[in-house]
Amino acid sequence: MEWKRQSVHMAAGLLIVLLRFLPYWLLLCVCLGGLLFNLFFLPRLIPSIMRGISGDRRGVVFYPIAITVLVLLFPHHPHIIAGAWAILSFGDGMATLVGKLGRPMPLRWNPAKTSQGTIACFIASGLAAMFLFFSSSRILWMTGNAGWRLSGWRLPWLPGWNPSRCRSMTT
Repeated sequence: MEWKRQSVHMAAGLLIVLLRFLPYWLLLCVCLGGLLFNLFFLPRLIPSIMRGISGDRRGVVFYPIAITVLVLLFPHHPHIIAGAWAILSFGDGMATLVGKLGRPMPLRWNPAKTSQGTIACFIASGLAAMFLFFSSSRILWMTGNAGWRLSGWRLPWLPGWNPSRCRSMTT
């Protein structure tokens, strides 16, 4: 059932779109909500995604904590949050899925990991991060462009952005 666990892992990466629409404080609330959801509800809703017989919950706890740390460290740089989040969700997810395919070629320094998974991680995370980082002004965030302009937000990826007229994301 590793594919199910990794699907949930990558599906959480789709929440990257929220970076475009939510203010800083609400994004922190979503991160806290994700942590509480992963701690108390996710194991009950989909018990098969917990690792091992013991139902190890470390991964489902550290995932939203990592996103929260990103939001706290880079409140004025949602494109950096998006890129790092993409690496975490899509890179790690694809590494596990591809690493389980075919005849595994274990890494010398860590036999639990495979060279196929490592290569898949680099390719998937690189593509996802580049897409989110470079397309933030044109493709992915285009749907919210008008909404941000109407709300008074002027962000670096929008044409005509001027930092002296920009409201702080911390307010």
